Amino acid sequence: MAGVLLLGWVNTGLGAVPIVVTIPEAVAIDDADVVLGDLAKLTGADQLLTQQLQAVKIGRAPVVGHSRTISRDYLFLRLRQAGYDPALMTMNVPEKITLSRRAVKLSAEDMEMMVRAHITAHPPFTGAEMTITAVRIPGDILLPTGDIQHEIHYLQQSRPSGTLPLNIFFSKNGHPVKRLTATATVTLLKEVPVTRRPIARYELIQAEDLMMQTMDVADLPANTVFDFEEINGQRARRTIGPRTVLRKDQLEYPPAVQRGDRVIIIAASGGLRITTLGEVQHTGKVGERIKVVNLDSNKTLFARVIDSRTVQVEF
Repeated sequence: MAGVLLLGWVNTGLGAVPIVVTIPEAVAIDDADVVLGDLAKLTGADQLLTQQLQAVKIGRAPVVGHSRTISRDYLFLRLRQAGYDPALMTMNVPEKITLSRRAVKLSAEDMEMMVRAHITAHPPFTGAEMTITAVRIPGDILLPTGDIQHEIHYLQQSRPSGTLPLNIFFSKNGHPVKRLTATATVTLLKEVPVTRRPIARYELIQAEDLMMQTMDVADLPANTVFDFEEINGQRARRTIGPRTVLRKDQLEYPPAVQRGDRVIIIAASGGLRITTLGEVQHTGKVGERIKVVNLDSNKTLFARVIDSRTVQVEF
């Protein structure tokens, strides 16, 4: 076979048949990598040899929608590098070959529909009534021919916003071919708890102190409280005015213990558990470490607040 490749002839039994390679002056390419079979019509060889010649790599195709020129000398060089001698073939090849990349146009309107479908299927904020008011696409784009896939991803944001930036990624056979950024404008309506009246500092917030009001999530701070369950049992860290949307930094849980409270001190290690009576030295919330005096030994310990009646020493 090596001899056949180098000679460029095939013996059919009726005489040697030359391999004829014919390439026009302009060729349109579908894929990013160019092989001889994309450019040339081959005749005079058997099927196996034709397939081998067709697979000879010539180079890279131009960017979609553009063209480039290769010379006949360059083509001959690529054939020789692959083990084929162009001098032993009939080469009907022009001095210059113009390669162009076939493309299909994807309109901005089609991409807008893709973005709207993605936002509807994957809303940026759950539990809100969403309306897409506008989608902005840079314009029509050119893509390679063939089976093109796309993925859409939200760009990361610190909080829900009325303007959603998204990236659209296009790929062919698993290889990226195009990326563009689009933006969508949405309204996200949701009922949120709002104060009915002024709430004083350190006042425990009750359900009757609040009312639900429909608001656009995009207009609210990132740490807005959306559910009364997040407020239950908390007090105002500072004075809060009426008709105010509550933020997490405005709320706190009241101390579970105060200075002077009597509590049960628990000390446990392995299977050993000891309890004794103690006195709290300063206020503390559940989970905080505070000073407690052991009333039996009169020693000061650090213990973690479990509830209003219990603290635990950690070894």
